Amino acid sequence: MKPLFTSQTATPTHSANPNSNNWDLLSSSFYHTLANSLPFRLLVVGSQELNSANYYLYYLSPIYSNLKQFSITNLLLAYTLPLLYIFSPTLIVPAIFVKSLQFLASKTASISSTISLHKTSSTAFFNVSSLTNNISSASSSPRSDNGGGSDLSVQDVEYWLQRCSICFDAQLDFCLDFCRDQFCRECFQRSGFEAEGRWEYVKEVVQNSWGLSVTKIKCPVCQDVISQSEWSRYVDQSIIDLYNTYNKPYRSFSRCCGECGEEVFAASVVHAYEEEKARHFHEISYLLHQFLQTYISPTRQTQTNIHYEINQFVSRFKADYTAYLGGTSVNYGVLEMYDYIAEKLGECLGLRLDGSGGQVQSKMTRRRSKIYGDMVKAAAEISARLVALEARPDPWRQLQFLHIANFPQSRCTRCTADLCLQCGESSHHVGMSCTQFMRHRVSNSSLFLSSTPHTTPNNSPDALENIKWKLANSKSYFVGFVGMDGVKSVDFISVVWGER
Repeated sequence: MKPLFTSQTATPTHSANPNSNNWDLLSSSFYHTLANSLPFRLLVVGSQELNSANYYLYYLSPIYSNLKQFSITNLLLAYTLPLLYIFSPTLIVPAIFVKSLQFLASKTASISSTISLHKTSSTAFFNVSSLTNNISSASSSPRSDNGGGSDLSVQDVEYWLQRCSICFDAQLDFCLDFCRDQFCRECFQRSGFEAEGRWEYVKEVVQNSWGLSVTKIKCPVCQDVISQSEWSRYVDQSIIDLYNTYNKPYRSFSRCCGECGEEVFAASVVHAYEEEKARHFHEISYLLHQFLQTYISPTRQTQTNIHYEINQFVSRFKADYTAYLGGTSVNYGVLEMYDYIAEKLGECLGLRLDGSGGQVQSKMTRRRSKIYGDMVKAAAEISARLVALEARPDPWRQLQFLHIANFPQSRCTRCTADLCLQCGESSHHVGMSCTQFMRHRVSNSSLFLSSTPHTTPNNSPDALENIKWKLANSKSYFVGFVGMDGVKSVDFISVVWGER
């Protein structure tokens, strides 16, 4: 077989001597084949520059472009071709044929992919050109709703891409930065159906955002939360002011006085720095120490150790709020301190102050009525002061309702009328639960109806119907109302009206 690559230098001719050694002939042939074979050239001169000596090897060999890639198959082929040439020359042709087919297949696939890419690019360019022409013609001609042709369908798509995502009629005025949904300004500002038939959105959400928690404005299409800095750019200032009024952080639970209509708050949050907070905690610890020394009821067995126990309890509270102010206790706050303080106050009052719904009398006997009233007021002041120091929104909301469940008694700052924050009646009804007092009012309605021309909301005939409704529908819950410009926020709290 003739070698694939022949050198330009003439090889010496061997005399046909029948007595020559066959092994010398075999070794000479092997060396000549290896030196001039394609695999040897690929391994030795594959990385050299082109010249006239290996021009055929680089450009005229149909399998070089595949063989020059470094792979296990090509490496094995390069080492086995000389052996195949020596021991089994008939296998070289199939090997070269297979590699040639691989080369042709790869080249054919590359050429076909290039042709299809050029065809796709040409088609896309044609479509973009036609779409641009159609859009230009659509902008200069009125829109047709019937359609029927490709030009009209492209025109309709362009029309709907420029419409509001709510009414699909007006042209868009803006797109949201986060979700890229598009709206006209009128639809985004309003929500609900009007006489014109358009949907309003932000205005209705803001008007229904009263309550003790902050309402988030969401995109009406994808329901993603929109920051106030973004949606406030597209609404009127009156809507922004209404939202800021209804969504104040740390809003206090309140009821309207039944006599004068003034708002009565359960507790007010204290926005103070660390030094001022430390002063408030120090005042609470002083009030707590005075309360325990004045109203605790020691027995004969514990009378000698009562002062030690009081000092230990107050020292625990001081250590807890010192760690809270210093930031060393991350998961321990006012809510956790309130739990054991309310339990201690309940022991002194003979009540169970755990927020479970009623103030249930324990085995301890109560003091005289006047002394007991002073005890309740002192304990309520400690509870309100401690609740006001909570800085976390969710615990602040939870602490408010714990305080209302434990100490519902309050007084209007304008007319000094008594008010129960649980049931809303204008009396503390000491000695009776909220349910007992309302049943007493229903059974003795003549005692509460006003006989004078001056009728207050609390002694009007409608008040009796409201009490009947409360007894029929609110046996397991008390309903908390937050008054705000005539709008009432309703929070249903799982508190059972128990017996006192």
